[in-house]
Amino acid sequence: MIIIENTMTDLLLKETTQLLNEVADVDLLYYFHKDNILYNLENKKLKEADYTYQEFLDSFHPSDSLLFDSSFSSILSGASNYSNKVYRKKQHAHDEHYQLYNINIISHRDNNDEIDFVMFSIKNITDIASTHRKQSIMLDKYQTIFSNLPFATICFDDSGRVLQANSNAVSMSKNWFGTELFSVNFLNAKGVDDDMRKHFSEHIPFTRDVRCKINYDEYRDVRTNYVPISDDDGNFLGHMMLFDDITSEKQLLRSNDMFTKKMKMVTEHFGLIHLDYFPYTRTLNVDGGYSLAHIDNVPIEHIYDMIHPEDLSIIEDAVENFAYLPMKPYEINFRMLMSNHDDYRNVTLSLIPRLDNNIRLKCYTGLMEDITDRVRQLEEKELTLRKLQHAIDKAEESDRLKSSFLANISHEIRTPLNAIVGFSELIVSEEDTEKREEFSNIIRNNTATLLELVGGILDLSKLESGNTEFDNEEFDVDNFIQDLYYSFKYRFPENNELDFILDLGAPCTIVADVDRVREVLTNFLTNAIKYTSKGNIKLKYSFDGTNVRMEVSDTGIGISPEGIEKVFNRFEKLGCLLPGSGLGLTICKNIMNILKGDIGVTSTIGEGSTFWISLPAKPVC
Repeated sequence: MIIIENTMTDLLLKETTQLLNEVADVDLLYYFHKDNILYNLENKKLKEADYTYQEFLDSFHPSDSLLFDSSFSSILSGASNYSNKVYRKKQHAHDEHYQLYNINIISHRDNNDEIDFVMFSIKNITDIASTHRKQSIMLDKYQTIFSNLPFATICFDDSGRVLQANSNAVSMSKNWFGTELFSVNFLNAKGVDDDMRKHFSEHIPFTRDVRCKINYDEYRDVRTNYVPISDDDGNFLGHMMLFDDITSEKQLLRSNDMFTKKMKMVTEHFGLIHLDYFPYTRTLNVDGGYSLAHIDNVPIEHIYDMIHPEDLSIIEDAVENFAYLPMKPYEINFRMLMSNHDDYRNVTLSLIPRLDNNIRLKCYTGLMEDITDRVRQLEEKELTLRKLQHAIDKAEESDRLKSSFLANISHEIRTPLNAIVGFSELIVSEEDTEKREEFSNIIRNNTATLLELVGGILDLSKLESGNTEFDNEEFDVDNFIQDLYYSFKYRFPENNELDFILDLGAPCTIVADVDRVREVLTNFLTNAIKYTSKGNIKLKYSFDGTNVRMEVSDTGIGISPEGIEKVFNRFEKLGCLLPGSGLGLTICKNIMNILKGDIGVTSTIGEGSTFWISLPAKPVC
């Protein structure tokens, strides 16, 4: 460990020690420009840090390390002398989480005005930032609630000085006071009488409805509420006045009778249900309609049995909240039983508040309408739109697959053609007999590959277009599997390390195109021989009384999980160096789709694969 001892560092230690005494929880780190080494301040001594600058930089959040390094490089280059920013950084390399640090970077210059060292002061501000964030959230919530109260709100102190007001209060004061609200002494304001001032002085809450003159010939009905504000210990903090313009409610009350008459005319003409709900008594009055007769003062719970069980909570929540919600119109949608229908009907209930003579909530009155037909029309429209979108998506997918298929065909055909053309030109000018024979074999193999590819494409095209005829007939599975086994046994490679096993199940018959089923299993067997060099290949079938499962299993190279997902796709080959068109398994899958059967594969890398098909079958009588 290197310890720096000289006059310059002694002065440095003295200054930084004083800084540490003044600022709590600050770590100091030094970077000496001449030797490019980091130093820590420990016990009033500068000691070489046990980490490099790069290791220090790696402790920063990836998004912040470049920002810090840029600031540090700017100071080293002389472009700037000071940087003060907040970064995300781990305290220790083994830490899982980043913390917030306020880091000051200050350069120090020698007598020649050259940078000799850079000092970093590092302060962990994670807890401070968290506290500030919580306080900011709380203040924002309070300010949001206060600013968005649906009525004018004013806070003032004992002297009458307005301390705070929301936008509604500021807007109202221009008409009421004729001047800016914050220049008004509220205790002496227009409309404040001696009785109100007495309540203020004694901190007694009150509610009062007043009629105020606004401008020259306009009057407004206002409900005033006074609330003294105290802290948790009961210490008085200030006064709060709430002003709610209830002019519209008064007008609503005055037009109640006319509204009732009009409502009755509407319900009789259109066959709607007119009802009144009284939230404080939780009772219902119904004028009749649908399955409801004329009833008065019925507890709301009496109609719960008519509500759809899944929608009952909607009504229950509304019933619990109606007495406390702001007085405004509401609309509720739910399902309920009607006497003239066997099933639940979709209904919409529109409600508006009605007030009593004291401008207080009396009840909610409204109309209930059966909208089942309208809902069904909307659902049918949405279903039609979904079908249309599905058809569009299917057409776009078909177009994409066609383009992809053509691109793959072009690539797959061009590869053997290039080989055939290239070696055909070489064989003409080649005199060496062995090379001519080699070129001939290459041309012959690529010709076979090309013929197999073209045949596969034509076969796949016929299957997908529906132009292939299937000659379905009933045949014995046991005989079919044995014939297939012996036909392959004589073609099986002479390899003492590879066995060909036959495993027969319960006798059964199926109705299918025997040639197509043979084509699928032949493809499975051919692939198994191609990818298996030792162990065994097993041809097996089993019958569970309903379906027969025919499978080919091997102990070959196996298929990865990613390969299994793509193995039945076009031009997918398990080994790019082995011969084949990559269409065989795709054709097999299309054949099984036409035969209404299932096809699948299970495999483990290095252990082998099992390809299987399943078809409906019945036991041999």
